[in-house]
Amino acid sequence: MSQHNVKQFSEHISSESKNISLTTGNVLFKFLTMFSKKIDKMNNEIDNISNKMDNISDKIDLNNDIIESYLERISGKKRKFNELNQNEELEVNINFEEGSSQWRKNKNYLGKGLFEYKKTYRRSKK
Repeated sequence: MSQHNVKQFSEHISSESKNISLTTGNVLFKFLTMFSKKIDKMNNEIDNISNKMDNISDKIDLNNDIIESYLERISGKKRKFNELNQNEELEVNINFEEGSSQWRKNKNYLGKGLFEYKKTYRRSKK
C-alpha cells in the first residue's frame, strides 16, 4: 500500500469510529431516556397504590372507631340490662287462649291444623 492509501484508509477508519461512537452514544442516550421514563411511570404507579392504601387504611381506622364506639354502647346497655335482671324479678303472664283467638280472627280453618288468611278486599280510591 502506498503512503497515500494508508492515510486515506486511516482517515476512513477514524471517521467510522467517530460514527460508531456517536451511534453507540445515541443508542445509550435513547435507552437511558426510555428507562428513565419507565422508572418515572413505575414511581407514579407506586404513588397511586400508596395513596389508595392510605385511603383504605383511613377507612379501616374509621370503621374500627365506629365498631369500638358501638361495642362500648352495647356493653353499657348490657351492663344495665344485667343489673336490672339481678335486682328485680319480672312477672310474665301470657294468656294463650286470648292470643289464639286474636291470631285466628283473620284466618279460616281448613282442617288438620291448616289455616289460610281470609281474603280482604280493598276499596279502590276514586
